[in-house]
Formats: sequence, structure tokens, C-alpha cells
Amino acid sequence: MDVALSAAPLVDPASNEVIGEICSMRDITEHKLVRRAERELEQNRKLTQLIQSRLEEERRSIARELHDELGQCVTAIKTIALRFQTALEIAHLKSMEMRRPSSPWPRTSTMWCTESSASCGPRPWTTWA
Repeated sequence: MDVALSAAPLVDPASNEVIGEICSMRDITEHKLVRRAERELEQNRKLTQLIQSRLEEERRSIARELHDELGQCVTAIKTIALRFQTALEIAHLKSMEMRRPSSPWPRTSTMWCTESSASCGPRPWTTWA
């Protein structure tokens, strides 16, 4: 049990003489417990803030690492895909070259009319008189 003691002189107002003393004793156990609990609560708050800040730092660090690794993986996948695309295009061009006839003249699927051809109709740039 914690107590607070206080003492004061008891003065006679008529003669202004000390005729005794006034003593008081007060139980401050609960007050001390409250103060101790407040200090512990403040310490716990500071500790919680420290833990939260460390957690946030760790989360940011992990997020940064994941972002970097994911970026590297995406870049690698894109590079591989571009290589496959280039290889397919080269293979397609080679297969087209194998199918091409050996004639030096280009092959066309459209017949073009000449001006001397009677079966062709008028061309938009030609004027018929």
C-alpha cells in the first residue's frame, strides 16, 4: 500500500500561535497503478509504432523485389516470344521460297488489260473519243 503524508501547523486565529498540527494520510496506491499503466501503455504504443514501421519497410522491400523479378520474367518471356515469332517468319519465308516456281518472271494471279485489248472497258484515266 502506498500512502502520501502531509502535515501543516494548526494556528489559533486569535492569538496567532501554533496550537497543534494537522496530519493527513492518503492512500495513493491506485494513483500509482494508474500512472504505471499509463507509462506502460505509452511504451506499448511506441513499440507498436516501431513494429508497424518495420513491417511497412519489409513489405516495401518485398514488393520491390517481386516487382523487379516479375519485370525480369516478363522481359524474358517477351524476348522468347519475339525469337519464336522471328523464327516462324523466317520459316514461313523459306517455305514460300520453296514453293516459288523457278521462272525468273513473277507470277501474278490477275490478268492486266492493255490499251490495245478490245475486251477491256475504259479505264478511269483514259478518255475515249
